[in-house]
Amino acid sequence: MLSDLADGYKYDKSETVASPIIVKNTLVDYAAMVKREGGKSKVSNVLVIDMDAIKNSLGIVPTPQSMDVAFVVSKSSEYESGLNKSIKLTKKYILADFKFNVTSPDKVDKNISNDDIKGKFDFSISYIREKDINIPCCNFAYFIFNDTNYQQIRNRWSRRNLNSPKNMAVKQSDFETLF
Repeated sequence: MLSDLADGYKYDKSETVASPIIVKNTLVDYAAMVKREGGKSKVSNVLVIDMDAIKNSLGIVPTPQSMDVAFVVSKSSEYESGLNKSIKLTKKYILADFKFNVTSPDKVDKNISNDDIKGKFDFSISYIREKDINIPCCNFAYFIFNDTNYQQIRNRWSRRNLNSPKNMAVKQSDFETLF
């Protein structure tokens, strides 16, 4: 379940909206982005950063591949410093790619390649690290699948060794618990 993977982090709208990685017209509604990618979501009032729009705005030839979205999550934790108790806010970027076109285990083989995944992750994480030195990026990415047939799809994903520490296959309903 994602709540275990997210380790207490939750979506941070104010940090996401203020992110220095944003370029013009790349802050988008999450539900609209999900719809554009072929899914449906009831999540509202969530803005994410459209990494595909950022990549396209850079004018790099050939155009690199990128993850679909990025956003900032945060969690607060209490710690003791001598006699004082303080609250520490930890923030990081999350990267996600929607795989709603993968509706059966066979499509994992047909629609997803290791090179594509590596290229998307590498470009997106290097862009974020270049533009924002204050908030780190997770060392992994979420690949979001429809809840339907998820277990069979995830099994194929794992057998193909796509579920490396950098690539977490997650069903949409679990992913959306971050919001």
